[in-house]
Amino acid sequence: GEDVDAEATCSFAGSPLCPQFFETLSDLGGDIDAELTEEISYRDENKRVCEETVKRMEIDIDGWDTHIEFCSKHGAALSARITELKETIRAIEMGYKEALDQYEEHRTYCEKTIKEHKSAMCGSIRVKTELMRMDSVPNEIWDC
Repeated sequence: GEDVDAEATCSFAGSPLCPQFFETLSDLGGDIDAELTEEISYRDENKRVCEETVKRMEIDIDGWDTHIEFCSKHGAALSARITELKETIRAIEMGYKEALDQYEEHRTYCEKTIKEHKSAMCGSIRVKTELMRMDSVPNEIWDC
């Protein structure tokens, strides 16, 4: 639009439209005031909702911080327990190997001893049989 000269004056005074103009202007001011009140109420409601949301989020963040701290402590405890169990497994494996080695030694000893005793028993049976075949020995030979 054009620049309006600040010195220019316009007057509705005495015009039959003047009361209607002021009424329209008053209605427009009322509408603007109602809209402004509505916008302020909307802004205040949004502010309230945002503040509640921030509070809930802070509570959630505190909860997650607590959860993270718990998980860290629990994770550390589990890690320590895993290390302990690994050491236990190593000890069991070593004990198993030692027991297996001892078993193998005893099994070898037993096999050797049984073989020796079988050989001795076989020799005794042969001697007994030969003695029984001889005429000078009585027919009955008693074992101890």
